[in-house]
Amino acid sequence: MKRRQKIRIALTPVVESAIILFIGIILVLDHDLHPVNMLIPVNFVLSFCFLLLLLRMLAGHRRARFFIALLALGLLHYQLAGWRELYPHTLCARLLPVTAMALPLLCWLSLREACAHRSSLLWLLAPSALMALCVWLWPQGIDALLLLTWLACGAAMLFRLAGGDSVFAAQLLSRVGLTLTSWRLMALMLMGCALLDLAITVNISWYGGAWLRGLLLTGQVGLGLAIGLALAITPASPPAEPEPPARSADASDERVLAIIDRLMRETALYREAGLNLAKMARKSGIPARKLSAAINLLRQQSVSQYVNQWRIEEACQQLSQSSLPIIEIMEAAGFITKSNFNREFLRITGKTPSRWRADAGRS
Repeated sequence: MKRRQKIRIALTPVVESAIILFIGIILVLDHDLHPVNMLIPVNFVLSFCFLLLLLRMLAGHRRARFFIALLALGLLHYQLAGWRELYPHTLCARLLPVTAMALPLLCWLSLREACAHRSSLLWLLAPSALMALCVWLWPQGIDALLLLTWLACGAAMLFRLAGGDSVFAAQLLSRVGLTLTSWRLMALMLMGCALLDLAITVNISWYGGAWLRGLLLTGQVGLGLAIGLALAITPASPPAEPEPPARSADASDERVLAIIDRLMRETALYREAGLNLAKMARKSGIPARKLSAAINLLRQQSVSQYVNQWRIEEACQQLSQSSLPIIEIMEAAGFITKSNFNREFLRITGKTPSRWRADAGRS
């Protein structure tokens, strides 16, 4: 039964992506459709893509408010775009620049959320309000403002993602379910859309919009393919919870944990680089199997997580009370690599070391 469930979960994004790509290919190959009319179904297909992603998020019981808002806004944006093509002189035409302004901002805020950075809604509301004023008072500035916003958000995301998986807080990253590749694809999509918008502006200014509809169609089909790829590489369900232990903790486990806790506290054994289960068993005189079982049962941690918990607690104390460089604090606590230190610090505290020090300085 479990094997069938795994196969079903693995095939779900592939089937969804195949449906999307099949619809897109039909739209492109149907020669009876004029490019102007093709924009209408393509917009609705894109909104359907966002609906699939949104339903996957909600079905996985994930709690990532900015990312859920992003998917809902994408659904609304492409619905408005489709209706705008059907009825050009309606309110949809005025709302589209505002939703287009909010999309890259929500991408950036979603990434900050996954990196455990708090973000104010002003980051979203202020630029959106500025775009609404442009729509009302200065329509000539809409294209330039959108171009700068999409490029800036895409570049900021790529810069943030340059650190790899270590920039994420594990407990927050699991709420979204996106891989590092998916986040990078999102950033590249933002920049690609901005460059497409620039190409459209140049085409209108220099060539009188001769290839306008073709550019729009190319961009929308490309975006649909990218979203289909995102569906294929995004997990269909959240990571499985660890299986409960085979037995319950007893008094002997508590004694073992008390011994190893005292050893860590009195000798700072965790500062030893490369400390592992075998070394801990040798230092404490407790069999490795009993030591590992006690930590797993009473702390719900692996041995490495238990050791890193002690190391991060000391690093937090040093960051709050001293002005030593972060790299020196990291090495003194027992970490060897900066990436592992940053990753564990985010996992345990939900903050980066520099953010922790800044917050401690303000308190």
